[in-house]
Amino acid sequence: MKLRTITAPDGLPVEITRTPFPKIAQGVIWGATAATGTKYLVTLDSTRPRKMQREALGHELAHIWLRHFERPKGADPEEIENEANANAARYLWRYRLRLL
Repeated sequence: MKLRTITAPDGLPVEITRTPFPKIAQGVIWGATAATGTKYLVTLDSTRPRKMQREALGHELAHIWLRHFERPKGADPEEIENEANANAARYLWRYRLRLL
């Protein structure tokens, strides 16, 4: 289910959707983002509680706004995830994305 489209700082659209994740990913991954070159696709696990979906949305937006998709291939994944976690609430609140 498509929720909303917003615009990232680089001018590309960010399409936000919710869908049930495969059983193997449930409880492990709450959200995911794909950068296609023409847009960002953020997908949230619709089987998770709304609060977790909001947290996942903030985390995924942080990846986009902090330009994590532009980092070199050898960048430390733990550092990237920690930075997204630390900034998740900031990006969710900033865009007042009370979608869920």
